[in-house]
Amino acid sequence: MSDASGNPKTIWGLMDKKHKQMFGVTLTDRIRDQQMQLLKAHNRK
Repeated sequence: MSDASGNPKTIWGLMDKKHKQMFGVTLTDRIRDQQMQLLKAHNRK
């Protein structure tokens, strides 16, 4: 699904650049936290 300009028809496509950057930062932070937790859990074994 994409509109005439080729952008996906999602909330992501409707968000402006500033919001995408803010969302991207929180997203990568969350992923990094999950990876750290997985590493800690793995190292405990």
